Amino acid sequence: MIKLGTALGRAVDLSRFRGYDELIAELDSMFDFGGGLVNGSSGWHVTCIDDDGDMMFLRDYPWQLSTETKNIIETFTYAQTSC
Repeated sequence: MIKLGTALGRAVDLSRFRGYDELIAELDSMFDFGGGLVNGSSGWHVTCIDDDGDMMFLRDYPWQLSTETKNIIETFTYAQTSC
């Protein structure tokens, strides 16, 4: 997991979560969004970069595939993506 603008990423074991809601709540806490990542008020959203290097919004990628492959998960402000 990488938050744009931070120097270090963090490893996240996706098998600990039952779906995107739990994952996003954990990321919200991990990076001190204060609930804003969960409720959408932070101005940030979670993206995924797949094995082909394509970026997509995290929820556009099926959860089952997310847990079976190694993807890079990043948070960006809305202005920083063109998705």
